[in-house]
Amino acid sequence: MFSKNKRTYKEIARQFGCSAFKVHALARGKRAKSNKDYDIIQLLIDKGIVAGYRTI
Repeated sequence: MFSKNKRTYKEIARQFGCSAFKVHALARGKRAKSNKDYDIIQLLIDKGIVAGYRTI
């Protein structure tokens, strides 16, 4: 993973008890499957890494 946000992904992963790769995947557009995933996406939005997410 060669992202400039690698440190942020690791911090979020540590906070939510998951891998940094999962946080990176959610930031890149992977579909959220649980409430924890939505919380991670919301934190990414708050930090300005992700613009938002689309609901179907």
